[in-house]
Amino acid sequence: MRLRRATVADLDTVGALFDDAVRWLTEQGRPGQWGTEPFSTNPRRMETMRRWLAGEAWIAEVDGRAAGFMALGEPQDHIPPTDVPELYVSGLVGARFPAARGAGRLLLKHAEARAVEEGVERIRVDCYAGDDRALVAFYVSAGFTPTDTFMVDTWPGQVLELRLRCRTSAHDTKPSQTMPAQPSAIQPARNAASSMSAALTTAHAIASTPKPR
Repeated sequence: MRLRRATVADLDTVGALFDDAVRWLTEQGRPGQWGTEPFSTNPRRMETMRRWLAGEAWIAEVDGRAAGFMALGEPQDHIPPTDVPELYVSGLVGARFPAARGAGRLLLKHAEARAVEEGVERIRVDCYAGDDRALVAFYVSAGFTPTDTFMVDTWPGQVLELRLRCRTSAHDTKPSQTMPAQPSAIQPARNAASSMSAALTTAHAIASTPKPR
């Protein structure tokens, strides 16, 4: 599995990843996370994906096939403001085919490497906290700690963080040849932070994106 920088030309690929996640969630009886409408037919969500792809975003591939996607950017208004420089994972999704297993964790490790490169103190993400809190458990298993909770209408969310200050010396900050250094998506400390949400489809299919309105 390798990582590459995503571009606006990957819109259909990223949309297909999210459509597949919505389909799987619906089949598993979890429509509360994203509803049942494919992302590719929702203009608001298509615009969100375009915005992600115009910023810093990454695709995990297996033999040229998309196995996962991650966007780094800013949180939304309902997320508590940051008090330290941070990197925010604003979108994350993993494919369902067997060889894609581990794509989400690989992308999160790359987010950690990017944060170390920039010398920031933490990574944050927010996610769906309904049903059996499976996505929250996934992020905890990846080293994140739950912090704030929130509600968007009746949609329950959880913010999680990964603190990096005491861990930077343990990581190689140089990106590999397939993961070149990119313009920063690091967010400075500010008084009005916000977020895009996340969602877990199963143990090896991860996803995140804006909450349904």
